[in-house]
Amino acid sequence: MSVAITAKVALKSRFPAEAKNMEALLEGLLDESSQRVETKWKSRVRVDTGEYRDSIEAVRTGRLRREVRSDVPHSIPNEYGTSKMAAQPDARRTAEEEPREIERSARRRKGR
Repeated sequence: MSVAITAKVALKSRFPAEAKNMEALLEGLLDESSQRVETKWKSRVRVDTGEYRDSIEAVRTGRLRREVRSDVPHSIPNEYGTSKMAAQPDARRTAEEEPREIERSARRRKGR
């Protein structure tokens, strides 16, 4: 189970300084965002043994790309539910909230 956070940038080659600054800004925003998603997701999951919560991690998977993921087998049944257990869509709910948070972070950084 994972949540991908990506940024796509298309700047003309005649603005290399702006492109470099923009990429650095986006990398910072993605780092901040992935850490925020990890923290929120961990705070929302069901905790029995703590294995699921402890498996959630933010990972840099490429240039302008981050994933927040859990590799335990029961992350998917927890997220989507089963015939015996209601779904608890913590990852999806957290991911749906994050675009607004990224926008707020970008505005704060712009104001610096």
